[in-house]
Amino acid sequence: YGDLVPVTTAGRAFACAYMGIGTLVTARIMGKIVGIPLRSRQKRLEQCLFRQFGSHMSDGDFRTIKEKVDELGFGSVEGVNKAEFAIAMLLSLGRITSEDIQECLVPFDDLDKGKDGRLGSEDVTQSTICLQASAINERCPRRQAPRGRG
Repeated sequence: YGDLVPVTTAGRAFACAYMGIGTLVTARIMGKIVGIPLRSRQKRLEQCLFRQFGSHMSDGDFRTIKEKVDELGFGSVEGVNKAEFAIAMLLSLGRITSEDIQECLVPFDDLDKGKDGRLGSEDVTQSTICLQASAINERCPRRQAPRGRG
């Protein structure tokens, strides 16, 4: 109750550091405890979203997914493929953002030498040739990746 207090400067510095670290550790533990119901609720909402698209899908749901895919610029006229559906679901769940996807597409576009939207062995071969050419100081077209978000 205040009977014992640090009297030296080093003792006071240690006590301050000890209290600060103790406060941070306690706050972190409390945050984790408080987050348990929030994570549980998030999981239930995700499971609900996954079950929503079980063996059937409404036309409105399909249009929503198709719009998400089209906004990214890689949807097709025919419909949505498996990878596009997965990306739309991840966007809906907030696990990824459109910016994340655009950052991933920069290296893809660099590697896609045929500019046909698919990577094939010819693209890889052309990339290897460019890599070898750049090693001997020849110029090879290459786009700069966007800087990281900050």
